[in-house]
Amino acid sequence: MIVRQREQSEIIIPECVLRSPQLSQDKTPGLCHRMAYGVVNCVKNLGLGVATAAAIAPIATGVSFLAQKTGFIEEMGDNHSLIKEGIANLAKLGIYLDGEAIANATCPVEEYVKQWNFAFPYNPEFHETVFSTKASLVAGVGVAYPLFEEVVFRGLIQDVLLKRIPKYIVSKVAPGKETALDSNIAKVARITLTAAAFSACHLVNFGIMPDSYVRAQLIASFVMGIGFGALKESKAGLLGAIGAHMANNVMAISPQLWSC
Repeated sequence: MIVRQREQSEIIIPECVLRSPQLSQDKTPGLCHRMAYGVVNCVKNLGLGVATAAAIAPIATGVSFLAQKTGFIEEMGDNHSLIKEGIANLAKLGIYLDGEAIANATCPVEEYVKQWNFAFPYNPEFHETVFSTKASLVAGVGVAYPLFEEVVFRGLIQDVLLKRIPKYIVSKVAPGKETALDSNIAKVARITLTAAAFSACHLVNFGIMPDSYVRAQLIASFVMGIGFGALKESKAGLLGAIGAHMANNVMAISPQLWSC
């Protein structure tokens, strides 16, 4: 081992590392080394979230299913009826499509695109293709929405509003007592509160999606919010929650992506 003295602090670096050409002239790990470590750590946390989604999604779906079977909420219809009702709701936005034809089509996405383009004959800028529709679905539902929602709910609400700000206030009022906010009880409380807020935000889907679907979604999103919140409090952090949310949404839309 070789000891180097720098600015009154002792840095102990293995000799084999000191000889590495990747180190800077002052014999400390360089920027590239630290960046590489950061990238690897981010990928690891995202991967942990994606893997955890394999457990979160079935649990959320199971709880929602039990809520329907026990009569706690109305049972959802089959995919055929859900598609018809969802397409019918588009009429409230001034978009009139044949839900029956889309629901019965061999490739519902293809039929939807055909009708959508027919509805805007003089606006080619609104026209879509099957590929662009699927790409938009992945980019929006699979990436953008989860990223935005996790930054807001697990990043802003759970971490900043329910942890960092209270800890700062308590540290000023009663120094040393802020550690109570790191207890398991405090973690469970902020995870639950954030999950409830996350579930409530899906109320905006009433009138856009079938009511029975939205009620099931409220239950499932609360359970998923618990899972995402637990990831946020773990070593996986916010990136883990983002990875799990993205994976969950991609799994949810995969039937539409691979059906044709």
